[in-house]
Amino acid sequence: MYYLEILSGLWVGDAEIMNQDRFMRDNHIDIVYNCTDIYDFPACDITKIRLPFSSALGGENISLLQKNHRKITSHLHEHLTHSNVFIGCSDGKCVAPLIAAIYILHYGAMDPKSIYEML
Repeated sequence: MYYLEILSGLWVGDAEIMNQDRFMRDNHIDIVYNCTDIYDFPACDITKIRLPFSSALGGENISLLQKNHRKITSHLHEHLTHSNVFIGCSDGKCVAPLIAAIYILHYGAMDPKSIYEML
């Protein structure tokens, strides 16, 4: 299991922790972004959003992110002020942190090098 709180209330992690109801309850997670096309959501009663990034490597993931990154980061920004958010992907170390980094780049006051070092 892999997980990390990137910012206060913004978590990233792998598919295994994403399905741990206790983790979601203990950390008061209100919204889960499931960035996989194959893993299930946790069974607990929270808002669930699927971002269907393919588990297979390929250009369609980059294309999906390029087309939707503003919508995704805007939605995150709207909800992070009053909700704890978890972004999960297969291994917790690729897509989920990338989305968190794009969010921080758009809404934070950090330069890309500092974001990279933080992650």
